[in-house]
Amino acid sequence: MRSPSPGAGARPPARRGGASIGRGRRGGGGCGEPEDFLQKYPKGEEIVSKCVYELVFSGSKDIRIDDLKAAFPLNFDLKDENGKIVLAVDEPSMNDEQINRLVRRELDRIFFLTAHRIVAKLIECDGIKRLEIEIGWRVLKSLKGVKPQNWSVSKLEIQLGLWRLANEDNISLCVRILLLFQIIELEYPDRKYYPKYTNANISPDPLTECYLLRNLCAHQGTPNQEVKTYCSFLGVDPKHFDPYDEIMQKKIESRLPIIEKKAREIIASKITRK
Repeated sequence: MRSPSPGAGARPPARRGGASIGRGRRGGGGCGEPEDFLQKYPKGEEIVSKCVYELVFSGSKDIRIDDLKAAFPLNFDLKDENGKIVLAVDEPSMNDEQINRLVRRELDRIFFLTAHRIVAKLIECDGIKRLEIEIGWRVLKSLKGVKPQNWSVSKLEIQLGLWRLANEDNISLCVRILLLFQIIELEYPDRKYYPKYTNANISPDPLTECYLLRNLCAHQGTPNQEVKTYCSFLGVDPKHFDPYDEIMQKKIESRLPIIEKKAREIIASKITRK
């Protein structure tokens, strides 16, 4: 997340000229980084060595701090300072925005594994106090046994971010479906993975149904034959999503667990465990 503009009372932003994509490195407590994660900055670019955050738990704080420490990278120093949970991230090769991204993706992973709301408020970089910046989100299961993540796993960071967005409060059914399908599409980008659906008397292949749910919500106009067949299976009129058709909305909502399950399975298979 970007820092506030100078007009909001924060320091002027760092210079950004001439950044180039660097090769993957071993960082974050020994967890591999994807090739495109880190950028090399030329001389004069602002680099920090440590950012400090306050972690704010919404509702009951029943995640054990020791379990949270074990799940974080080795360079994430988590402390309970008289009831105030403070996270210090030591990463001397990065600027503050890159460190924010490290924290963001770790909280996205915690969100996937649990059901707590955790907000990380940036309060200090290299000893300089900052205007509080919230980079947290919704993130209820135990973290016991969860280890630091291997972030070299393909596409995981993006998929966790999409999962977090799909589980935000007060988003529409169609938006939720589109976000969940993006998780699936990253894993299965070609139509060859989705068997053709031709018989409304039987349930579609789960991947195909995810694809058809996305098509119902993403398009308008005359549906193709496959979508018409799926509408027949659902028992609704052969058309794309109609926000005024309550029967269609209820039918689509009843199939939401299918796309949620597939998206969850994809992410769960990449999570580093014992």
